[in-house]
Amino acid sequence: MYGVASDFAVLWLPWFLFTICLLPLGVWNQLVVSVLALAYALTLSCILAVLSWSRSTAWLSFSMFCGVAAVAGFCMGLYSSGLYILVCLATLLVLAGAASVGCLLPRLGCGIIGSSASVAELQGWGWEPKAVVNMGLGLGWDGWDLERLTQQPQEYPERVRHDLLKHRAYWSGEPALDYAHFLSQEHMFVSCFLAHPAAPISRFERVLVCCIVSCLIVFPVAWMGVTLHEQPLLRLCATAVLVTVPRNALKFLVLRAAATPEALRDDERARWGPKLRRLVMKHFTRRGRASVRVHSKLAEFKSLQSESQEVRLFMMVSVVTACVCYACAVGISAVANLQEELSRGFVGVLYCFVLELIFQLLIRARPDNGPKRAALFVGFFDQWWRERTEYGSLKPSGTVFPMEPTGWEFLRATIRATLIGA
Repeated sequence: MYGVASDFAVLWLPWFLFTICLLPLGVWNQLVVSVLALAYALTLSCILAVLSWSRSTAWLSFSMFCGVAAVAGFCMGLYSSGLYILVCLATLLVLAGAASVGCLLPRLGCGIIGSSASVAELQGWGWEPKAVVNMGLGLGWDGWDLERLTQQPQEYPERVRHDLLKHRAYWSGEPALDYAHFLSQEHMFVSCFLAHPAAPISRFERVLVCCIVSCLIVFPVAWMGVTLHEQPLLRLCATAVLVTVPRNALKFLVLRAAATPEALRDDERARWGPKLRRLVMKHFTRRGRASVRVHSKLAEFKSLQSESQEVRLFMMVSVVTACVCYACAVGISAVANLQEELSRGFVGVLYCFVLELIFQLLIRARPDNGPKRAALFVGFFDQWWRERTEYGSLKPSGTVFPMEPTGWEFLRATIRATLIGA
C-alpha cells in the first residue's frame, strides 16, 4: 500500500459538506440554500458509495460519513440559526478534527488514501501512486510535502501542468480523492485557497475573478430586492438567472484569457512531440538545436502578447464592474439603506456557490487534448469513469490503442528525428 503523511487531502471533503449545509442556515437563515446543499451532498455521498462499494471498507465508510456530515450540518443549522459564535466554533472544531484524524490515521496503519491498492492489483485500475505524488492541496495542508509551497510551476513535470490545463478528472484512481482534487482546481471559490501550485491560472487571478463575479452578483441582487420587493417570484427567477448566466459567461471569458499563456506554451511543447524527442533534437542535432531555440523564443513572445491582452481584459472587466456597482448603489441609496440591502444581496453569492457544485455534478466539458478529443460529459464522475481507459494502468486485454505509440514506435521516431536533424 502506498502510504501518505496525511489523509486530510480527502478528509476536508466531509468538513466542506458539513459547512455548506450549516452556514446558510446558521448565519444567513437561508433554508433554500441549505436544502440545495444537502441535496447535493447526499447525491455525492451516494455516488461515492456506489463507486467505492467493492474498493475497501475505509472508502465505503468515508462515503457514508460524507452524507452523515451533511445531515449533521443541516440539523445543526436548523437549531442554531442566529447563534453565530456557536456556528463558527462548530465549523472550526470540525475542521481541526478532520486535520487531526487525517494525520493520525496513516500513523495507525488504517489510512484511507491508498486503501484501493489491493483491489487495483486485481482489477488492473483504481490506484495510481505516481499520480498521487503530484496531487494535494495548494496550501500544503495535506501534510505530504510542505516544501511544495516554495515550488514554482516550472518545477513540476510537464505532464502535470498539461493535465491541469486540460481539466483532467482521473488522477489517483480513487473517486473521492479525485473529486476533492477536482473541486480544489475547478470551483471558483474553493480554488482561490486550494488550487494546485502548477495550475495555469494563478491564485491572484482566481481571487480577482472571484471578487469581480461576486460584485456583479451582490449589487444587482440587492438592487432587484429593492425594485422587485412586491414580486417575490419574479425576484427569485431573476436572481437565479443572474447567478448563473452572467457568472458562467464572465468566468469562462476571463479564466480562458488567464490560461491562454500556458496554453500557448503547452501547444508549442506538443508540436515538438515527447520530451525525450525534444531533448534529443536540442542537444544532439545542429538543425534541431536551432529550430527548438527559434520556436521557443516565438512561443515565449506569443505568451507575452497573450499576457498583455489578459491585463487589458481584466482592466476592461474591472471598469465595467465598477460602473455596474456604482449604478446599482445609486439606485439602492435613493430608496433604502445601502448597507442593509447589500447584506441581503449577499444571498446571491451563496446561491452561486452551491449551484456551481450542482452544475459540476450534472454537466462537464473537456477541451481537445490530442488523442483525447473534446467531449461533453454528464458531470464529473462520467468524465472520471471514461478517462479510466485514457490514463493510468488500465489496459483491456486484447485491445490496442492506435493513438498511443508502442515503445518500438517511439524509439524509431526518435532515431528518425535524430537522423533528419543531423
